[in-house]
Amino acid sequence: YTPSTVASGTIYYYCVVQQNNGNTGCESISNTAEVIVTPGPSFNVPLPNIQVCEGATISTLTVNYSNGVGTASYQWYSNAVNSTTGGTQIQGATNSTYTPSALTVGTTYYYCTLTLTGGGCPQIASNTAEVIIHPDPTITLTSITPQMICIGGTISNPLQVTYTNGVGIPTYQWYYNSVNSTTGASQIQGANSNSYTPPTFNTIGNYYYYCEVSLSGNGCDTMISAVAEIQVFPDPIVTDPYTPQELCENATPTDLQVVASGGIPGDPFTYQWYSNTTNSNTGGTQIAGATNSTYT
Repeated sequence: YTPSTVASGTIYYYCVVQQNNGNTGCESISNTAEVIVTPGPSFNVPLPNIQVCEGATISTLTVNYSNGVGTASYQWYSNAVNSTTGGTQIQGATNSTYTPSALTVGTTYYYCTLTLTGGGCPQIASNTAEVIIHPDPTITLTSITPQMICIGGTISNPLQVTYTNGVGIPTYQWYYNSVNSTTGASQIQGANSNSYTPPTFNTIGNYYYYCEVSLSGNGCDTMISAVAEIQVFPDPIVTDPYTPQELCENATPTDLQVVASGGIPGDPFTYQWYSNTTNSNTGGTQIAGATNSTYT
C-alpha cells in the first residue's frame, strides 16, 4: 500500500493478514506505520532590496525557512536580471547567509535555493534581492571664477553646488576661510542648503568659501567642493578739480571733467552726469547723453 501525501498530518497504517478466509483463527496484525506528512518548505522573510555606494559594507542577506523535513543545504546565485532562473552559482556561498560585494558599480540580483535531504521535499528558491551599487558622488561648484565687488556690496550670484551619483538624502554645510584652502575653515552657522549668499562685505580683502555635502546612503563618500573666491576692493575714487564758473548767457563754459581711479581692477568705468538746483549730489536730474568723463 502506498499512503497518500496530499494532505499534511500524521496517519498510522497497519495490515491484517489472514488464512482460510479467517475461519480457522489464522490471523496476524502488523505493527503500525507512522506516516507524517508535513507542508513543503517555504522561506519565511523575503530578501530586501539594497542600495549603497561603491566600496560600502553591505548588510548580510539572510534566509530562513519553515516546514519540510530533512537536512537543509543552501546555494546562493547572482543574476544580471530579476529572475530566479539562469543565475550564476556563487562558489562557496552554501550557508543561509551571504554578503554581496560592493566593489563593482551596477545592479545585481541575488537569490538562494534550499534543498532538503529525504522526505521528497522539492527544492525551493527565495525571492530576488536587488542590490544596486552607485558610483561615489561627485560635487560641482557652479561658479569657480573669482567674484570681484567693492566694499559695502554683495555678490550678484549666490554660491551654489550640485552633485551627481551617490544615494540617499543630502546634507549641506558651507565653510569660510581666510586662505584658499579647505582645511582650517570655519563652519557657517545656518548655511545648510545647496546655495549660499554671504552677507554684505564691509572689509577689503579676499574671502574663500566651500561646501561639504554628505549623503545618508551607506558608504557614500563626503564631498568637498572647490573653493569660491570673493575679492573685495575699495570703492573707486573720483577726482573732480572743479572751480566755480560765473558766466553770462550764451557764453562758452569750461568743460566739467572727472577722473576715476581705483575700484575693481580691469573693470571699465561708466559715467552719468546730473544737474541740480541745489548744492547737493543727490536728487539731481539725469542729463540724457551725458555719459563721458567730461561734460560741457
